[in-house]
Amino acid sequence: MKCYENRSAFSKSLAFLLTFLLCFQLLWIPAGAEATNIVSSATISGITNSKMYDGTKNVGSNASTTNSYRVGGNGVSRETKFDLGKSMLLTSVVFAGARFTSVTVVAAEDNAYTKEVATASVTWDDSATATLAEKTIVFADGPVEAQYLKITAVTTTGQSYAFYNEVEIYGQEKALDPEVIALFGGGTGTEEDPFIVSTPQQFMNMSDERVAGMSFKVTADITLPDEYEPFAFSGKLAGADASNLKTIRVHINKPAQNVGEELEVIPENVGLFSEASGGVQISNLRLTGSVTGGKFVGGFIGKAPSGTSSGAKLENCVNEADVTGYEAVGGFAGRIFDGTHNITLNKLINKGSVNATVNAGGIIATSKAAITNCANLGAVTATNVGNGTAGIVGWNYGNVSFCYNSGDIRGTGNVGGIVGYHSQTSRTVASCYNNGDIVNISADGTAGGIIGAVQSGKTGVSLNNSYNTGKIGDAQTFHPVFGSGEIAITGCLYLSPSAQDDAVDGTLPKTLSELASAATDLGSAFTAPAGTYQFPEISANLNRSDYKVYTVTVTAGANGTASPAGTNYVKGGTTFTVSLLPSNAYQVAELTFNEVPVPGVSGSYTTNPITGDAVIAVTFEEKTAAPPEITTYANSFVYEEGQTGSVTFGKVVDGNGYTVEGYGILFSMTDSDPTLEKGALQLAAKEPLSANGNFGVELVGQLLSGKTYYTRAYVIYKNTDSGETKTEYGDVSVITLN
Repeated sequence: MKCYENRSAFSKSLAFLLTFLLCFQLLWIPAGAEATNIVSSATISGITNSKMYDGTKNVGSNASTTNSYRVGGNGVSRETKFDLGKSMLLTSVVFAGARFTSVTVVAAEDNAYTKEVATASVTWDDSATATLAEKTIVFADGPVEAQYLKITAVTTTGQSYAFYNEVEIYGQEKALDPEVIALFGGGTGTEEDPFIVSTPQQFMNMSDERVAGMSFKVTADITLPDEYEPFAFSGKLAGADASNLKTIRVHINKPAQNVGEELEVIPENVGLFSEASGGVQISNLRLTGSVTGGKFVGGFIGKAPSGTSSGAKLENCVNEADVTGYEAVGGFAGRIFDGTHNITLNKLINKGSVNATVNAGGIIATSKAAITNCANLGAVTATNVGNGTAGIVGWNYGNVSFCYNSGDIRGTGNVGGIVGYHSQTSRTVASCYNNGDIVNISADGTAGGIIGAVQSGKTGVSLNNSYNTGKIGDAQTFHPVFGSGEIAITGCLYLSPSAQDDAVDGTLPKTLSELASAATDLGSAFTAPAGTYQFPEISANLNRSDYKVYTVTVTAGANGTASPAGTNYVKGGTTFTVSLLPSNAYQVAELTFNEVPVPGVSGSYTTNPITGDAVIAVTFEEKTAAPPEITTYANSFVYEEGQTGSVTFGKVVDGNGYTVEGYGILFSMTDSDPTLEKGALQLAAKEPLSANGNFGVELVGQLLSGKTYYTRAYVIYKNTDSGETKTEYGDVSVITLN
């Protein structure tokens, strides 16, 4: 098959439709020139049993032995869709070598065909059995301004198939209004000569409907005003330098708001662009500042509401803005789900924090997009149950590959390092890794280092050649790679100093040194670490975090324990806590950190942020003899006026080498220093001491206004060696009723 091209001086090629059979040439010509063939299919030759394209999927096969492009048959029509790359003035459509009963051409402004601008059709009687040499359809009202065409052909019932060998679309480029040209710093809006954007006003001028779908180049860093209003975008926007990203700074503040006690005002589609559609392309930009919205919130794109066409992409961008919202919140995009999506999210790095009530993702919250070579370094949090939280994509319907997460992820059910909740059959997550700590507030077993959960009934989902080094906080479950659901796992690894088994087929534990040298085990997508990152790297997506894992070894001497003992892996820059439990009648003698004594340690010890391998050693010693200590609380609880009684509190701190025989409260209405020896009223406590040694005694009876009462706590204890009994008193508490 050959693709023929018009070699006119005005010709410029545009590949626009990905099929296995057709190849198209797009010719741009100046306004006022004669209408020219702007899209044409090559003549099909020698093609049999080949799949046909209907705009969204392959349908049927070419059953003819002749050279034909089957587009319907036996009374059933099929659609072929064309994306012209930009809005054009269309005049006619010509078919060659065609056979069908009728054909309809619909011109539209959008690829969802919700903005149709013209329809042309023709019907004839002899086409059911005869092949037409040529058939032309002309738009009745003259040239039509549109970017998308949909061709529907049909035969009569009984006729096996409709076909055409060739289709040509004629038209010309619109003339640019001088007023439109003046909106920007140069250029004509084509891919070869994009409009120049270097000021905040020029950036906002991209919202002008007259430049919808056109191309723009950012040549300077831009700070957008606080009153900036996000707008829908379907064109092509690129920073001038792929290696030196241009910065867009925003402060968008459209939060969800309570009305009374209910959350009723929830702004939707909030981001640098509120919506993205069609052949949108955004690349070579850095976003800083903050973006706050309600529902469908993203740093770059709030929502793609009606689908994207082939070639759409968000690529080679960095988000450093903090993104906050109520539902479906992502570092780059909130929701790319509705309609058919062919967009690719590629080479994106999120460094900002992402915070949602429901459904959050470091790259995107809810996605049908293909996601490749992306990385999240920021913290991602969702506080309520719903649809997933993850470092890359919270709620996933697409394929994800060559991505990593180094940010800490905290969600409420369905929490993962790469994917939180997966909801589509026959999809793959492959060649990814997670370094972040994963916390599942729900503690329901739906958290995993790579994927949190797969929706019930979604078969054919696979997870391949990925690894996890982060900690998973999900109650008592141990899910270092995958949390819950049906999935096929192959070649996945996780970091474990003790080779703890996760009981999942397709996963293996690795020590620090084993995982560092496991690049060949993970497949061709990985390479051995060459820089500061100590684990296998994705060849096309090198690690840009400062992530490091250190070994902290904990030892304990006799007469006590330290937990967690042995070898522990600790993320660099985080603290590490050791719980210390001396045996009965023993106490901590000494704790050292890298052989340096740490004073004042008793029940636990928390390190400073770990910056290297470390050893924590603790020894225990027998307690020295000491009697119990007694404390009287200065404030007593007195019932309200007209009622009787009060409650007085004390506290006993156990000693060593002595046993507590009794405790309670002394009470006097006259003696400011009440003691047992002087005959003070003794009120023994009836309840056991609390875990903290506290107790209380209720004084019952009429308490008189204007009177002063004296109370103090006491404890009676016995020396276990000598048998001698003593009484210890706390301070006096004075109660004066007004």
